[in-house]
Amino acid sequence: MEIKQLDNGKSGKFVVSRNDERIGSVSYTWKDEQHISIDYVEVRDDLRGNGLGYRVFLAVMDEVRKQGLNVTPVCSFAVAAMERTESLWDLRK
Repeated sequence: MEIKQLDNGKSGKFVVSRNDERIGSVSYTWKDEQHISIDYVEVRDDLRGNGLGYRVFLAVMDEVRKQGLNVTPVCSFAVAAMERTESLWDLRK
């Protein structure tokens, strides 16, 4: 998976692609310089139902960790994914 970050300084999106084809995204809002809220996790409709949303979310969380950010999950998908994935608990603020 390839991840491209689009950001305007107030909010942004991690766009996830596979084989140069967009498969999903994770939208966020900046809370401060090291803290974002995860507002929405999206996967293409034709790819839903096979765990791809969770894999997209995990790939984005790896990128968040590399950037040294903390996360507050807002959307229900992000809340559930972070609660069930102990390895992400240290990112939660």
